[in-house]
This record gives sequence, structure tokens and C-alpha cells, in this order.
Amino acid sequence: MHLLINNARFRLFWVACIFSDVSLIAYWTIHGWLALEVSDSVFWVGATAGVSGVSLFLFAPIGGVLIDRFGKRDLVRGVATIRGLLSVSLAALIFTDSIQLWHVIGYSFLSGMTASVRVPGIKTLVMDFAGRENLLAGSALRMGSMTIVGVAIPLAIGPVADTVGIGWAYVVIASGDAVFIGLLSVLRIPRPEQSEAPVARRSTGSASPCAGGRAGAVRHRGPGSGAGREPPAREPYAAGGGRGVSA
Repeated sequence: MHLLINNARFRLFWVACIFSDVSLIAYWTIHGWLALEVSDSVFWVGATAGVSGVSLFLFAPIGGVLIDRFGKRDLVRGVATIRGLLSVSLAALIFTDSIQLWHVIGYSFLSGMTASVRVPGIKTLVMDFAGRENLLAGSALRMGSMTIVGVAIPLAIGPVADTVGIGWAYVVIASGDAVFIGLLSVLRIPRPEQSEAPVARRSTGSASPCAGGRAGAVRHRGPGSGAGREPPAREPYAAGGGRGVSA
């Protein structure tokens, strides 16, 4: 939890992802229901999910390349915008009683296509906002919030669709995408820090005659050179002595 408390960028990103999860899980919950209402066939309930999975499988390699080569944040915002517009369009078709089965299948296919960019993009943004050293904690927080949303949203979106109409469920999906896009637009990916700090030059053990003078030379003498000792005093010449000059 210290990551949420101490890292404001990651905290806002984490909140944005909750709204993204609301949109995604509401879609998983409600879209098969719409297919059943439109087709009155249990086959198409599973087929709509299968079409989305096939689309995700086909476009996942392309999505990974796009995430590696272009700005992750802008790509994720772009595909979230596309899916939000698709949800608004589908809601309008439901409200006007113009919805047909191919609309439902097409929405599934395009949702899988956008997920091929959105899912890996969000996963890599976790490291950008949490930092490499906090990647494990950031990923755990993301999975924890997604699990809670995955329990709460199906319990909430079902009564909404049953009470006010299934079209409003797609309004909820589009609203979750809109809030996610807005919060992500406020964020800026932090610049990576310098990989290495400047390394100070180490002393080679030899002193320059211009740097430090005699004191420098004394400092760099070897252990047996008598560094730090005063030179011995010279004995005075004694008159008539052995070291003096004889008359």
C-alpha cells in the first residue's frame, strides 16, 4: 500500500484503471445477454465471446509491436476512445430498436482488436508509473483492484440491464472508457533517471607538483618514507670537537 500512498502518479493511474476494468468487465457480463436477446439462440451467446477471442489472438502480435514502437499512453487512449465510441453507437442502436446480430458480432470483433493494444499497453504502463523496483507491488495492486471490480460489477450491471434496459449497460461501458481516457490524459510518463551517476576519479597515488605542493608530496609518500615525521635536527659544530673544523 505504500506505493499508492507515496507515488501520486501511480495512484492516479491505478484509479484510472479501475474505470477501465469497470468498462471491460461490464462488457464481458452483458454482451452475451445482448446476443441472446437479438438472436434468441444460445449458440450466438458463445459465438460472440469466441469472435472477440479470435480477434484478440490475431491482432495481439501487432498490438505488441505498436506498444514497443510508439507512445504507449497515446495508443491506449486511442483504442479506449474507439471502443467508447463503439459502445455509444451500440447503445443508440438498442435505444432505437435498430440493433441486429451483425452489429453485436462486429462489436465483439472490434473489442478484441482494441484489447490487443489496451491490455499489454496497460501492463507496461504499470512499470512506467510504479518504477522497475516496484513492478511486483504495482502489478499486485492492479490485479487486486481488477478482482474486486470483477466481483462487484457483474452484481451491479445485471440489475441495471434488467431494470432500465440493456442499452444503459453500454452507456456504463462508454462512461468507464471516458473517465479512463480523461484521467490518463492528465498523466505524464516520468522520464527515466540517468542509468549511472557520474563516477568520481580515484587518486592514482602520485601527486602533481602543481596540486598540493610539498604537502601533497608528503601525503603520497610510501609507508617507509617517514611521512609525517619532522626531519632530525642537525648537531651544532662544537669548537675542537670531532665534527668541528680544526684550527
